[in-house]
Amino acid sequence: METDKLKLKKQGRNVWDVLLKEKNDAFLFCDGYKLFLDKGKTEREAAQNIAALAEKEGYKCIDYYLENNMEIKTGDKVYSVYKGKQVVLFKMGSVNPEKGFLMIGSHIDAPRLDLKQSPLYEDGKLSFFKTHYYGGIKKYQWITTPLAMHGTIVKEDGSAVKVCIGEDEKDPVFFITDLLPHLSKDMMGKKIGEAVEGEMLNLLIGS
Repeated sequence: METDKLKLKKQGRNVWDVLLKEKNDAFLFCDGYKLFLDKGKTEREAAQNIAALAEKEGYKCIDYYLENNMEIKTGDKVYSVYKGKQVVLFKMGSVNPEKGFLMIGSHIDAPRLDLKQSPLYEDGKLSFFKTHYYGGIKKYQWITTPLAMHGTIVKEDGSAVKVCIGEDEKDPVFFITDLLPHLSKDMMGKKIGEAVEGEMLNLLIGS
């Protein structure tokens, strides 16, 4: 009788112990996705990364065809980067595109803090950068956490200089200050979405 009861008892199993191949495939995909996110923290970086991944898959930049006066033929895989922030990839079919084509659109979403045009100011003998946030961020998540600076500086001659500070272990980092618990009674009494206002998201950069 006891043996029969054991047979009727439901034995719970972890899905990962059953779907081993699917688990490996999922982790492999997620590792690649995390690497993609790490390399594309701005629209420009994401577009550059997408173009590099496309070339590994056999895509050629449309400039290659234009510079060599080449015709795009059926089966060719082509990409184009617009203003460094947008990427179009297409595989040429056998039907003239004027008669129709399939299109998939995807948005490069890069929530972040942008520097204002004149960001530098001093307060209490400390140096700060004024910022404004972009995207649907939860502002309270951005305070007292190490932040890196990613961007592009365009000089008078039109040349561009890429900036990345804070990603290397030896780099300095930026952060947004917060009040100590015994000094933030008013803040702690507010709703979580109101406790940290956009005007408070200023980066401490030096003392």
